[in-house]
Amino acid sequence: MNNIQNIFISSSCIRGKTTSEAVKILAKEGFIDIELSGGHLYEENLQENLGNLKEKFNLNYSIHNYFPPPKKNFVLNIASCDDLLLKKTIDFYKDTIVLCKNLNVKKYGMHGGFLVDPKPKELGKTIDFHKLYPRNESLDRMVQSYNSLKQTAENKIKLYFENNVITKKNLKKFKENPFLLTNKKSYLELKKKFDLNLLLDLAHLKVSCNSLNLNFYEEASFLIKETDYVHISGNKGEVDSNESIVNDHELIKILKENDIKTKTVTLEVYENLTAIKTNLNFLNKIISK
Repeated sequence: MNNIQNIFISSSCIRGKTTSEAVKILAKEGFIDIELSGGHLYEENLQENLGNLKEKFNLNYSIHNYFPPPKKNFVLNIASCDDLLLKKTIDFYKDTIVLCKNLNVKKYGMHGGFLVDPKPKELGKTIDFHKLYPRNESLDRMVQSYNSLKQTAENKIKLYFENNVITKKNLKKFKENPFLLTNKKSYLELKKKFDLNLLLDLAHLKVSCNSLNLNFYEEASFLIKETDYVHISGNKGEVDSNESIVNDHELIKILKENDIKTKTVTLEVYENLTAIKTNLNFLNKIISK
């Protein structure tokens, strides 16, 4: 499938498969730019399998956050005040950075930190109440963790942090925002502490702005100029539902008014392959104007 520019398709659109199975399905449909992400079954010999598929189909990979799938699920939190979980998170990210090097991936996007450690089953849902970690301590841990990861990256992999999504239900539950990177203000807060590269997820931002009573257009118009890496999908502003972008008029307005030709773009629509192709063609038309 020929793109006007490299628009990656998230492997997470194929569920209930190993990563290799998902990549093979996408490759046979003509998708050659694939972002390897979460939602897949654990797989032995993953690097070898992905390397073989890359060569066979002439694929171009990027890698995103919770990848590769571990044997036992846990929630990554680069700002955790739980020493054991923080170590597991850093070790996971370091292993993935090595995988990036081996697969010739130049950008790796992780998630911003949390002030709480959710359980795997709570991700994307309302989180059970936990006492929040002290904000300054979590911020310091995120900065220290990033510095450690940067040494592993050795200037060969550019590290990014993706903005988290805060829903109204979670905001109501905690009485404050339990995530460190959700909007312009929190982005600027982190930017002062280290050389933060933002992976801007516009769908996350739309939900967060709705929850925090912020203007999505104004927030997105600022943040999209701060980055060269963008995740795109549609939703109605309540939850990150990975829907089609074709009728998401708020999102379309942002895309039409900003030049993203030079940015790395991932389409995170989790619908059938026909719908994904429709969304890819639609997005290409917007970008090419």
